[in-house]
Amino acid sequence: MMNFVKKKLQFYSDQGKIIPSSPLISGKYGISFCTYAGPHIGKNEALPITMWLRSFLEHLGFTVLDQWHIVGQFHKETDMNTKGRLGNILGRPNDKDLLDVENRTKGIVGALTD
Repeated sequence: MMNFVKKKLQFYSDQGKIIPSSPLISGKYGISFCTYAGPHIGKNEALPITMWLRSFLEHLGFTVLDQWHIVGQFHKETDMNTKGRLGNILGRPNDKDLLDVENRTKGIVGALTD
């Protein structure tokens, strides 16, 4: 993900879309989010990437409305999924997690269109 965002940042920079003071573009909104497993310190392991992604969006003139962190299992790492600080996170994000994201998204879109 970081390589993708770095390439996009360079692409927009080369096009002159990243300019001093990063002026806001009316009607451009974003949410910075990621899934995380956080076996060692929980959600705090996800904060650096969402802050970094938020910075990327703000450089493009987006108003970033929030940062979301959704629990997600490691693939092929049983111990990391069952013995971490978050307990057993196998199967996450699950239907409840995804419904929460859907409802939060609808709430934000609804607030923007009111």
